[in-house]
Amino acid sequence: MVLTRWFGVTASDADRCPANEKSDIEAIAEKSLLMQSNAAAQQRRSLCRGTHASGICVRAQFEIFDPFADRARELAARLARGIFAKSGVYPALVRFANADSNINSDFKPDVRSLSFSVDLTQGETADAGPLRQDFSMQNATTLPINDSPAFLATIKVLTASNPVAGLWSLPFKDKLKVVRTMALAEKQARQKVMPYQQLRYWSTVPFRHGPDDVVKFSAIPSTDNPAQHLQKSNPRGLQDELARHIKEDDQLSRFDFRPFSFSTSAK
Repeated sequence: MVLTRWFGVTASDADRCPANEKSDIEAIAEKSLLMQSNAAAQQRRSLCRGTHASGICVRAQFEIFDPFADRARELAARLARGIFAKSGVYPALVRFANADSNINSDFKPDVRSLSFSVDLTQGETADAGPLRQDFSMQNATTLPINDSPAFLATIKVLTASNPVAGLWSLPFKDKLKVVRTMALAEKQARQKVMPYQQLRYWSTVPFRHGPDDVVKFSAIPSTDNPAQHLQKSNPRGLQDELARHIKEDDQLSRFDFRPFSFSTSAK
């Protein structure tokens, strides 16, 4: 705890500065657009996403099972919130991607992501609730960016014309936040390269789940998800392997989407 405090880590609401968060978020949005345009200019290409620039999309089905089956009723009642309140099958659009702002070889060390959008329009009306629910996940258990000040300090360095000078210009505490963030991000990126359909993904931050609970999710690949050997000479190896799998394999991939961490939220 002492070391994380020394690095300026927000450990609780008592460490936050809510008065600055709105301006931090506005500055982060501005710097994100700059990072997006810088990456496009450096690679001489059109604009892509600010992060997770290189990816591939597939269609899928998102199936929700009866939350009260084989569970204690008290726990089931806590889990049965929003779209998880009843069983159903919904169309979904899934995007697998690399985290970097640049379009690199799929074999460059990086964090891999799984993002998907669940279409709730079938059998629903506009007055019944949201018509879409989005999830964003990565093959790392936590987000290396701890709070909005750390996010802003880090993106200032990433968008500086001279990153070393950009880091040097920051206040000492912000320097420590950037060092911690970049070290964690580098560690997370150093993972074995595997096909997208065989990786496990986590929601790296908790989300509110009803009025009293927070939850982190994980998408766990089935042990028999098909994949062929990756061709490292192909810079689009991960994307092409996923496309091949969708087009050629008789058995399509499945992920078990479940709570990874579930607790009562702070009041």
